[in-house]
Amino acid sequence: MPQTPIDADVADFLDEVDWTPAVVANATSKLNAWCRWLAPTAPCDATGRQLKDYLRERAEAVSSSTRRDDWKMIRAFYRWAATPSRQRGGGLLKADPMDGVKGPHVSQRPATRAAKADEVAALEDYFDSLARQRRGGGEMERARRNAAIVSLMFRSGVRSGEVPWIDLADLHHRPNGRPAIQLRAEHTKTGEARVVPVLPETERYLTRYLRARGADPGPLFAGRILHTRDRGGRLQATAVQRVIMRAAKRCGLDVSSHQLRRGWTGEYLRAGGDVLSLEVVGGWADHRMPRRYLADEEASAAIDRFYDVADNSRPLRSVR
Repeated sequence: MPQTPIDADVADFLDEVDWTPAVVANATSKLNAWCRWLAPTAPCDATGRQLKDYLRERAEAVSSSTRRDDWKMIRAFYRWAATPSRQRGGGLLKADPMDGVKGPHVSQRPATRAAKADEVAALEDYFDSLARQRRGGGEMERARRNAAIVSLMFRSGVRSGEVPWIDLADLHHRPNGRPAIQLRAEHTKTGEARVVPVLPETERYLTRYLRARGADPGPLFAGRILHTRDRGGRLQATAVQRVIMRAAKRCGLDVSSHQLRRGWTGEYLRAGGDVLSLEVVGGWADHRMPRRYLADEEASAAIDRFYDVADNSRPLRSVR
């Protein structure tokens, strides 16, 4: 269930912005957290010192990039509140109390490691072994489901929050006969629809899973009714994350769901892929984000590719 603003001024602000529904939902969550932290102080009575304290406390629980997103949403609200109504602002404040508060620094290096191909193979082997041990029952279906999810996230870059919203009807074949999945705008992080290619390895896992799942319409990756709040059996994003976390632990691995997406980014670039197609398939709104996924080995691979291109192209004109 989407959150609703707990403060009237924040509600007015979110009604007037021209953001996508996904961004508004994210802003609502972040501004509600800020309002709860401030209580009983009203948002329009807050000071820059309080925002600094809030961001400092958040440092113990979240990454610097998340805190910077918090700062951006909060700053947007106060800019609106301090802008006169005739200039399409809220006209609630004479001056912006957060004007001098700088946002947290975000390193351009990735905050977490990327999953490796051999780690993903170990997870898939683990789920395959479960499916073999539990033939014919619901446990076999879920094991095959989990293997398909891991493959889709690592080989196509699908986010854990996008996985639950894929329906069977979203799986289709392109005019060239290759399989793909249509991700709808309302269920992507950026609020933009996109098509995700399905590679042969993932198609094999999906075919095995669908033999057990059947052809009933609804969520592609269904969960146990008792383990989800959705009447149609749709998985929760947290369930996807827990499944991968538990399997990784049993395999002796340190791998999370988001590291699968990071691993996909690195593997694609190392294989010679370009950043533009990566942005399109991965669904990034900011072209700088894929670069933040690059660790040292991906940067090294980029240098190797540069030499490959330079060596096989027309020599550059010599400097005279």
